[in-house]
Amino acid sequence: KIRVFAIGFESYKETWQNTIELDGIQNWVHVTDYMNIRSSSKSLFNVPDDLPYLFLLDKDMVIRYKGNNLRDLIDNFNRLDQ
Repeated sequence: KIRVFAIGFESYKETWQNTIELDGIQNWVHVTDYMNIRSSSKSLFNVPDDLPYLFLLDKDMVIRYKGNNLRDLIDNFNRLDQ
C-alpha cells in the first residue's frame, strides 16, 4: 500500500491543521516541526524554496518522483499502484 507523507514548513499549529482540513487531504501522513523554512527537514531532503515540493517513494523507499507538480505526482502514483 502506498502512503503520502507530507512534511509541512509551517509556524503555527492551528493554521497548519486548518489547511490540511480545507485541502481535504487528511488521509496523508502529515508532520511538521513548526520551524517554517528553517526546518531541518528542508535541508535534509534538499527541498527547494518553490513549495509545495513533492516526493513519491515506492515500497522499497526508492524516490519515484520529486517536484512540485501534483498532476505528475498523481500520474506516477497511479503507475506504481497498478
